[in-house]
Amino acid sequence: MLKKAEDSIGLRVAHDYSAVTPEFKGAILRKGEVIKPEHVELLKQHGHYYVFVEETEEDWLWEDEAVVELGKAIINENIEVAPKSEGKAFLISRSKGLLRINRSGLVRVNTTGIFLLITLKTGTFVSENSLIGIVDMVPLKISRKEFNNLLEELRSETPIVSVNPAKPKKAGIIVTGNEIVDGLKRDLAGPLIKEKLKSFNCPVVFYAQSGDDEDEIARKILEAVEIADIVVVSGGMSVDPTDKTPIAISKIADKVVFYGIPIKPTTMSMLAYKKDKAILGVSSGIIHFPEYNVLDVILPWVLSDTEPSREYIAELGEGGISNYFLKKMKL
Repeated sequence: MLKKAEDSIGLRVAHDYSAVTPEFKGAILRKGEVIKPEHVELLKQHGHYYVFVEETEEDWLWEDEAVVELGKAIINENIEVAPKSEGKAFLISRSKGLLRINRSGLVRVNTTGIFLLITLKTGTFVSENSLIGIVDMVPLKISRKEFNNLLEELRSETPIVSVNPAKPKKAGIIVTGNEIVDGLKRDLAGPLIKEKLKSFNCPVVFYAQSGDDEDEIARKILEAVEIADIVVVSGGMSVDPTDKTPIAISKIADKVVFYGIPIKPTTMSMLAYKKDKAILGVSSGIIHFPEYNVLDVILPWVLSDTEPSREYIAELGEGGISNYFLKKMKL
C-alpha cells in the first residue's frame, strides 16, 4: 500500500528505501522496519515523499523476496543465492569452474519487464565464492500468481546459470619445428604454455620436441596421452605444406571439435579428443600474444570436462577481435 511518509508512522516499510550521496549509497530504511517520526524528514530529504508499507490483502512478493526466489529457480547446484540490499540478489559460485549461460533463458528473463538477469559471459573460468550474476527487479512487487506463471515458463530453460566444477588435470607439452629440434631456434612457446597451464593449476608431466613430421608428432602425442589429461601441441598449425601438426592430431584423434577458431589472436588452432584426453593444437602466435590466446578460451571447458559445442565456437566470432589483439597490432 502506498502512503505519504508522514501518514506511515507506526507502519512497516514493504521494501528497502535508499539514499545516494557522494559519501554513501545504500538503504536508510530496510524492509520490515517500523517508520518513526524521525524517519519522515530523512525519507523526504532523499526524495521518498511516498512509501510502500506492508499489506496483507493480496498475495504479493516484494522485490527482496522475488529476486531470491527467482535466483534459486534458475541456477544449478554449484551456485548459491545471496540476498543484498535494494532488492538485488547475487549469484555466487560454490567452486571454481566453467560458467555457462543459457542465452535464450537469459533473454526470456530480461524481456519480462519485471526481472533483470546480469551475468559474466559463458566460457568464463570462475573462482570459488566469486560473483557471477545479479538478479534485479524493476517494479517493487509482483503478484504470486504472475510470479508462479513466470517460473513455469522458465522451467524448460533452467538452469539458466550454471557452473561446471573444474577438476585437477595433468598436462603435456609438445613443441614442433625442425628449427627447434636442430637447435637453430630456442623454444619460446613451451615456457609460455607451461606458465599458462600453471595459472589454471595444471602441472606439466610431459615435455617433448618434434620435427615437422606428422608420424613423429603423432607418436609424441600418443606418448603424452598415456600420462597426461591434456596435451598442448604448438607450432606447425597453418596450411603451409611443411605444417604437419593438424594432420598428426587428426590422424590419432577420435574426434576433432574444431580446426580454426574465430578469435584473434591464435585463430589457427585445433581442439580434438583421444577418448577423454583433450589435445590442443595451438598457433605459434602465442609467442607474440602470451597474455590472451586460445588457451584462455578453451582451457576452462577442458578443465571442467565440458566439450564446447560447434555453435559456441562459431558464436565466438562476435567480439572475437580482442582488445589485446588490437593493442598488440597497434590497430
